[in-house]
Amino acid sequence: MATLLRLPGGTKNRGNKNRAGKFYARISVPRPAQRPKQKLVPLKTENPREAALRLQEVEKVEPLIKQGIEYDFPWMEGHRTAVKQISVEQAAKDYLSIRANEGLSSNTLEIFSNASNHLMKIVGASKPLENIVVGDIQDYIRILRESIGSTSINMYLRNLRTFFRWANDSGIMSHPPKIKEVAQPKSLPGYISNEGFDLIQDAATPFLADVFWFYRATGCRLREPFNADLKGTYLIVSTEDSKGREERQIPLTAELIQIYEELIAAGHRPEYYSKQFKQVCRMVGLEDHNFHHLRHTFAVRSWLMSGDIYLVCQLMGHKSIQTTMIYTKFFLSRLQEDFPDLAGFAENKALGRADLIGSGAGPTEERTASPYTDERIR
Repeated sequence: MATLLRLPGGTKNRGNKNRAGKFYARISVPRPAQRPKQKLVPLKTENPREAALRLQEVEKVEPLIKQGIEYDFPWMEGHRTAVKQISVEQAAKDYLSIRANEGLSSNTLEIFSNASNHLMKIVGASKPLENIVVGDIQDYIRILRESIGSTSINMYLRNLRTFFRWANDSGIMSHPPKIKEVAQPKSLPGYISNEGFDLIQDAATPFLADVFWFYRATGCRLREPFNADLKGTYLIVSTEDSKGREERQIPLTAELIQIYEELIAAGHRPEYYSKQFKQVCRMVGLEDHNFHHLRHTFAVRSWLMSGDIYLVCQLMGHKSIQTTMIYTKFFLSRLQEDFPDLAGFAENKALGRADLIGSGAGPTEERTASPYTDERIR
């Protein structure tokens, strides 16, 4: 962290009287096998308050200065509005490093890493970040549309927008291109009816069937079980790994705990289960479904059971109730048809958290569940 330094008057500064009494930002620059080098950035003022404000501007680009990038601030003579150009690859590395030090979750960092890697493949890793224009973003969208959906594209675009805003604030990108997200038709979240889930369970291996049931019964996001800690009968997702930046507590039954332990012991990456789920869906003619629909299914079943959208918001780990309100837009009669095992709960508006535990199984002959028990009947 840069510190404020004021050079005193006297004999030490006789050789350069102009520096006496002036403020500087002192930056300690690490050097291999040597003592750190002290770099002084002139703040060009004798006013302590103004010096403190200018120090804040220096701190914004301190990581870049430590890398040897020459930076001219507005208060310097011959000020330029841009720094020495750096590549998209180097800027992305700097951004990742800074955001990681700020405590950003590993999931969010991974999403940005994917977004920036796609950008580098399309425009070139060595291209100066300053030279990125709207046309590059249009090419980015066009090429990504060939392999991923609009939801994922927009997620990457939002990350790039934040990245470009940081670059602009840091002075390494003077004119960030405007980014418009891909237009999407407004539709309700996709969920999997009991009938569809039965088909998936029958087509999957016993282990994968258990894993899919675990996700539907808990509402976990794909990576959450891998970033969580099991404490008693609750799976705890820390604030660092939670999407909403708040600790999430996921209640588990005895059977869900067993499946969770088998899931972790298997040693597969989260993406493995997402791909396996998609393959099984194709096998049974449910190509429109994806892994995240298991989480949506948990949400609509919880809503149908409780009628308490605030409880559903808490169970889902949503930061805002507005995010959860989307599930109230389904017609109750439609949900009752798709989840006949829960139709009787539609009239009951007083169920609590404990009543929801273990309610993830569908109404098949081989596998049923009661919201009042920890066990599935196979």
